[in-house]
Amino acid sequence: MAEEKAQKDLMDSSLCNCACIFRFCMWMLGFSQILVGSLCMNFCPLQRFIPIYLITNGITLVSMLVISFLTILHSNKLFQTAFGLLAIFWFIWLITGSIWTFPHYHNYKGCNKEVYMFTFANLIIQWIMIIFTPRDII
Repeated sequence: MAEEKAQKDLMDSSLCNCACIFRFCMWMLGFSQILVGSLCMNFCPLQRFIPIYLITNGITLVSMLVISFLTILHSNKLFQTAFGLLAIFWFIWLITGSIWTFPHYHNYKGCNKEVYMFTFANLIIQWIMIIFTPRDII
């Protein structure tokens, strides 16, 4: 019995550590998107919506993290609903950003290379996250 409890505690601890690392990475991803999008607003005339995508996506990610912390602290239906609505918006916005970004991969000369590649990499990371992140960590 004590051994089972120790294993359960270890699993809970591991899950908590993974969730903390995941959330920290999401904070960094969100803030970096806001920063790059804000500083490079006029650096992508090829697709002027790419910096807007970055700013909006970063704000959405940070907002989702804040609401997820509030949901953990106060098991409140309002926070759960707000998180769900933001998650739906984030997914739709991810599709929109992909539509604005991916078609220009072979011809991004009208856009600053760093801004374009940053956006491209962020989109790939987020699509991978959707596929591989266990729901318990979010």
